[in-house]
Amino acid sequence: SMHFDGFFGLSYSTMGNPNHLGSFLSILIPFSFYIYVEKNEKVALTAYGFLFYALLCTRTRGAWIGTFVSVLVYLLLKYKYLKFTSQQKRKCINVLIVSIILVIVLSLSDNFDFVFRILSIFFDFGDFLKKRPNTSSGGYVRLVTWGRIIEIIRINPILGIGTENLGQVMDSLYREFMYSKIGVYQIYDTAHNDYLQIAVTSGIPSLFTYFGFAYFTVSKSILRIKVSDFYIPVIAALLGYFAFGMFNNSLIMFEYIIWILFGILSSNDLIKYSDEK
Repeated sequence: SMHFDGFFGLSYSTMGNPNHLGSFLSILIPFSFYIYVEKNEKVALTAYGFLFYALLCTRTRGAWIGTFVSVLVYLLLKYKYLKFTSQQKRKCINVLIVSIILVIVLSLSDNFDFVFRILSIFFDFGDFLKKRPNTSSGGYVRLVTWGRIIEIIRINPILGIGTENLGQVMDSLYREFMYSKIGVYQIYDTAHNDYLQIAVTSGIPSLFTYFGFAYFTVSKSILRIKVSDFYIPVIAALLGYFAFGMFNNSLIMFEYIIWILFGILSSNDLIKYSDEK
């Protein structure tokens, strides 16, 4: 952690932004979980610990939510299609214990700022509903920005405003509004919501096309889980990423991983863990 472009005390690695690092880590965590629980690779628990602690240090709430969703999806798919052995249940408990210890360690080291960061998810939404400005909160700023972007989508619902044009449109239509709500004016060139970003720049039909592709790809690959358990972490990582997409935009530095996962699910060949070793 270091100070860079206002990100004081936040971890961001070489990516320049804690949200970007959080996205990357949330994609990897289901695979470390899989290798430890399913494949009996004990070193994977250590890898999970490093990845999880780094995720906590990003202070990226959207990535936390995405990771929670991915792990939950993993457990549900495993329970429904393959069931847990007694050994795997013990390993899941080990992962939970490691996670709790790391949360406690981080909370004690930063005077429980981490705990307040989690609670701020609910505080930000409450501030927005009460129309009480909280300019220091990224969540509040996101909610205000999303409202303006929805208005732009209503103006250009079919074709959108074109890629990389959001900053100019927000500036021309809502400069005074955003200043009155936030107190400062920034360049709002991204929606901090992958789905609103697609809809506002490329149109609602493009968003439905993306959703349709994702739905059919994931739903068909679920049928392969009983033959190859490797599809569980792939699907879990993708669905966790979709959840995180509610709070951030995709970027080339990790988006290629998502399309690799889509490629795995779309392949005509059945892929197993032994093939990937």
